[in-house]
Amino acid sequence: MRNGLTTVLLLILIVVSSVSLWTHHPSDPSYLNSQTSVMHIQRATINKFGLMGANFAAVSISIFGIGAFWLPIMFLMGIRLVSRNAKSKVYIIFLVGGVSLMFSTGELFTFNHIKYLKFFNIYIQSSGIFGELLSMRLIRLIGLAGTIFLYACVVLFGFLITTDF
Repeated sequence: MRNGLTTVLLLILIVVSSVSLWTHHPSDPSYLNSQTSVMHIQRATINKFGLMGANFAAVSISIFGIGAFWLPIMFLMGIRLVSRNAKSKVYIIFLVGGVSLMFSTGELFTFNHIKYLKFFNIYIQSSGIFGELLSMRLIRLIGLAGTIFLYACVVLFGFLITTDF
């Protein structure tokens, strides 16, 4: 019974996160949009899930950058873990791999000075807030080449752990 409810919840999260992220528009009212006020909230949002979807997408993209688009895939892989009755240790490893994948994906784009990526005529920031701060520190410590190599290894590590290859 518990596995069935968890699977249904994850399926709902897959649909909500996918549609919210793919229909994200920077002008949608959200808590992170500096133009959001009572007047702007009155207008219709472009996001298909309305204000909830706009806020979800804005927060996800501001934290993870382009790596936020891994969220639906992580939820899908979570269904596979639930169906196999995995132990809690496996869930923790899965979360560490997934979060590292989301953080490091956008960082690889920023090294080419690509701040925004264009998806469906909408520009989305490539890296999140925390990733930019971490990248600046790593470049000072181990240099640009070392940081790029480290992020490439983390992307590979995160992908392998999350998808269970």
